[in-house]
Amino acid sequence: MVNYQYISCLKATQMRSFSYKRACIFSLAALMISTSVADAQINWSQWRGPNRTGKIADLELPTALSGDAIKVAWKSQHGPSYSGPVVAEGMVFTTETKDRKYEVVTAFNVDSGKPVWQTKWEGAMAVPFFAKANGDWIRSTPAYADGRLFVAGMRDVLVCLDVKTGEIVWKKDFVKELNTSLPSFGYVSSPLAHEGSVYVQAGASICRLDAKTGDIIWRAAKDAGGMNGSAFSSPTIEDIHGVR
Repeated sequence: MVNYQYISCLKATQMRSFSYKRACIFSLAALMISTSVADAQINWSQWRGPNRTGKIADLELPTALSGDAIKVAWKSQHGPSYSGPVVAEGMVFTTETKDRKYEVVTAFNVDSGKPVWQTKWEGAMAVPFFAKANGDWIRSTPAYADGRLFVAGMRDVLVCLDVKTGEIVWKKDFVKELNTSLPSFGYVSSPLAHEGSVYVQAGASICRLDAKTGDIIWRAAKDAGGMNGSAFSSPTIEDIHGVR
């Protein structure tokens, strides 16, 4: 994990890619989510991409990451964050922690890098002293689906934003609603958006939420106790022996 300080947009032969600089591995991953501006159907809509595999099928990539093959199209200052960028509807969405108090979501125009909107809320928290050196800023990567952006905040909250305006559609506070403890290291897991639902590892459990309303549809695998109170892994949906 790296304390990323700014976001950049890299241009490669009629393609666009997005990476947090200072991390070569992220630069490589960002190339995998490159998209022609003319082809708005290709989105990097959530953690590790639309299928959470780290891949986009049938995507032509540059053969080199130097010289004329790849150039910086734009860049923007960015606060500390462990979250990855999300690309959808002609915008790049990022999250960051500011002043160790606010969690901030910014939408950038994919072509120009100009901010389209910015939304923030109070939500930062301190992690245990032995983890302090690794930072206490926002960790989870957002998920996009059907015009909504689902953002997990450190204090075990899930915020649904309208991607056109940045307005908050609904906000789920798992600690308050489920009477659970604040996770020791914050909300780390990245939400999964799938077929009208959002799957999260929050509230000391796994929850399926209605993407439109934020209502909890079901809750399972409740935490048995301990220090963490939350998950570090992120969910995926798979077909195993014909069962999904």
